[in-house]
Amino acid sequence: MEIDRGVMLFVVGDIHGDIISLKELWRTFNFDKILSENNSDEIIVFLGDYVDRGTYSFETLITLLQVKASNPSNIILLRGNHEPPHDLIPYPHDLPYQLELRFGEKWHDIYMKIMELFQEMPHAALIRKELFLVHGGIPVNTTSIDEISAAHMLYPKENILEQLLWNDPDDYIGDYVISPRGAGYLFGINVTNNFLQEVGVKAIIRGHEPCEGFKLNHKGKVVTLFSRNGPPYMNMKRGVLRIRALDIDLSKILKGLTYF
Repeated sequence: MEIDRGVMLFVVGDIHGDIISLKELWRTFNFDKILSENNSDEIIVFLGDYVDRGTYSFETLITLLQVKASNPSNIILLRGNHEPPHDLIPYPHDLPYQLELRFGEKWHDIYMKIMELFQEMPHAALIRKELFLVHGGIPVNTTSIDEISAAHMLYPKENILEQLLWNDPDDYIGDYVISPRGAGYLFGINVTNNFLQEVGVKAIIRGHEPCEGFKLNHKGKVVTLFSRNGPPYMNMKRGVLRIRALDIDLSKILKGLTYF
C-alpha cells in the first residue's frame, strides 16, 4: 500500500502479545487524542507480529483490530511473519494454545478466522521518494513494486512474500545468504543500496528482530524497531519512530527515534 508524503508517521515495531507495552505506547504518545481528531495527516503504522511469545496475543490483536475498524485511515496494520501463510508457521506459534485456553472447543474456528484475516493484511507500505516499511526485509531478487505488491498472490510459486516477512539485514555480507531462521535470507548492503536506488526511497524501516528499542544497519539506511519488552526477550527499552514523511534524510530518522 502507498502512503502520502507529508503525513506525520508513528511507526511501531513488534508487540508480540504484550498488552502492557501496547497500553504504555498508547498513553505515552497520546494516540487516543490523535485518533479522536481524525486527522488524516497523522498515521500510526504497526510493522507486524501482534501475536505469539506474549501472554495476551488475542487481546493485543483484538485491541488493534477494534482501533483499526474505528480509524481505518489512521491505522495501518502490516503483516509480520507471525501473521503467516498457512504453510509457513513460525516457531513458537502459541496463539492456538492461548485460544484453546480462553475459548475451549470453539478455539479452532476462531483460529481459522484469524488466519483468514492474516492473509488479507498488507505486507509493505511505500512512501514514494521517502520510505519503505515492512516487517522483515526487502526481497533480494526483485525491486519491482508491482511484484512486491502482488507478493501474496505470487506465493508460494515466488518467495517474495516469505522474504518480506522473514528477511534480516546483515552488516558482514555484501549480497545475501540463506537465513539461519529457516526462512528468507540475510541481505547485505549491496542489496539495500540497489533497492533504495531502484525503488527511489531513502531508507527501510522494519521490525522482526529484538533489540534495545531500535538498531541501525547498512550505514543507517535500514532501521529496526522493537516496541515491546519483557520475557522472553531481554531488552529493557522499547522503540518508536515519529517522523514527518517529507524530505526525509537519515539525520531526521535518527532524531525521530524515541523510547517509551
